[in-house]
Amino acid sequence: MADLLTDLKKITLYTTKQSLTEYCWELFTIVLSSSEADGWDMRQRNQAILFCRFFINTINAAFSMKEALIRDNLNNLTNSLGNELQVHLANLEEYRSEVDVDEMEQFFNGYSEILFKYEESLFDSLSLRISLSFFKDFFTRIRLIDLIF
Repeated sequence: MADLLTDLKKITLYTTKQSLTEYCWELFTIVLSSSEADGWDMRQRNQAILFCRFFINTINAAFSMKEALIRDNLNNLTNSLGNELQVHLANLEEYRSEVDVDEMEQFFNGYSEILFKYEESLFDSLSLRISLSFFKDFFTRIRLIDLIF
């Protein structure tokens, strides 16, 4: 397996922390304001909010770890860097342990259905599919990186 910095560079190759965070908020806002979401019960709304929180925290953690590794000219975490990034590592661990892969898949599929139905004016179909694929891939791949130091 590659080192942590290489993994993070691959996962974050086509985006920035700010653009991915803004994209996450934009998708979340569109989905929550949809007529489908009007029919959600409290559990479904809470799940959507929980996923969004996990996604925002995970984006921040991944980019913060990559930036710290680059700053310190390291390829993997050290104990001191692990202490500095303690909050980010805890957020990643929480995401990895609390978010079920099957539930995440269902959530992304539900997101996609709503977005394709309501946002044709903002995105053409191909660019929407590509961006959602990247978004989903980012969160799937971040679960697989090795955080041992």
